[in-house]
Amino acid sequence: MKAVEQIKESVQKLYKAQQDKKKFDKYYEDVRKKEQLCISNWMFSNLKNGENSFTVKLDNGMDFYSNPVTVTVTKVRRKKITWDLEALRKKLSKEKFTTVVNKEYTVVDMPGLVKYLKTCGVDAKKFKKFINVSETLDETKLDTMYETGKLKQEEIRGCYTVGMSEPYFRITEEKTI
Repeated sequence: MKAVEQIKESVQKLYKAQQDKKKFDKYYEDVRKKEQLCISNWMFSNLKNGENSFTVKLDNGMDFYSNPVTVTVTKVRRKKITWDLEALRKKLSKEKFTTVVNKEYTVVDMPGLVKYLKTCGVDAKKFKKFINVSETLDETKLDTMYETGKLKQEEIRGCYTVGMSEPYFRITEEKTI
């Protein structure tokens, strides 16, 4: 009986911790949205065009800092590249395209495929209706080919779009010596 009480207590502690974490995560998200908007507006109004960071000293007035702390606030916005595989297929040679694009073939009707292959006289067009092909760009291979000169800027121009991710703020504490 004692073991049942112990496990019940363990489950209760874990459940309470999960509930507390959910509440904290929601609180953090609410604070993050509000304060990031405030910081973003301040940066827009007070920093020169092109500047994306500033330093501020947090003093003893804040509960959770026992000593003054200097932090750097940096607005981060990453570039996001979206590749157009059809445009790449048209612009690159077949050899280069097959180097940077991975193909995955999936048989969608194995019994039908087996039955068909048994009858032989395998016709490629009929065979292809039994499989599904998905293509994904291997950006590491593409980067390597570009960096080694095997792929030129002209060959990939127009095959991608560059977007910007949602901005976020990185706050880093400056080290004191």
